[in-house]
Amino acid sequence: MGDSSPLEGGSLDPNSNKEEFFMASNYTEHYDLCQWEATDQVQRTDFNADNAKIDAALKDHDTALAGKAGAADVAALDSSVAALQSKAGLQHIATLTIPGGETEATLSLADVDWGSWKAVHLVAYLPGERGQSVGVYLNGEDSYLGGTSGSGTILVSLWPMYHPELPVTGFSNSEPFPAAASAYSDITHLLIQIGVGADRPLPAGGKIEVYGEK
Repeated sequence: MGDSSPLEGGSLDPNSNKEEFFMASNYTEHYDLCQWEATDQVQRTDFNADNAKIDAALKDHDTALAGKAGAADVAALDSSVAALQSKAGLQHIATLTIPGGETEATLSLADVDWGSWKAVHLVAYLPGERGQSVGVYLNGEDSYLGGTSGSGTILVSLWPMYHPELPVTGFSNSEPFPAAASAYSDITHLLIQIGVGADRPLPAGGKIEVYGEK
């Protein structure tokens, strides 16, 4: 067997006539790459082995990145989620905080797009002193939706079913729903008013929430 340089993978022991291989004293924690001490015999084969490990690790990393969504994909997903959210569940439309010291309060519904909703729900938290009646009316005093004697809550559901031209129909937990006198597109406001002849104004703390349902 001929002489072998340490850089070619080993050397000859003149006493045993056997090839002796040199190895790095230490290795990195994760990929076992060579970490040589000053006294180590550095070998070309070690460099080749380390480079092969690095190449394989980089390739695996590139493959993993290729399977992940890019910025354009994330933006498209966000847009799709927003579109679905706009078509599902309850969405807040308007709020009226009823001021104290008044005999009535008005919540405008003129900007409601009735063609965009399957149903519109009104939740009225009405303040009132004991024995004081408070009523909720659609478009003024023409359509009485319900009321309370003292404090209470009125729930009203309107059902446009995406058709603003339909006559107003719905349900109230307080009173039989009034006969339709107009279409949804004619609705302008809600009126909250104390009972006729009452000499005490509305207490503060009442509120009406309006929600749309797709």
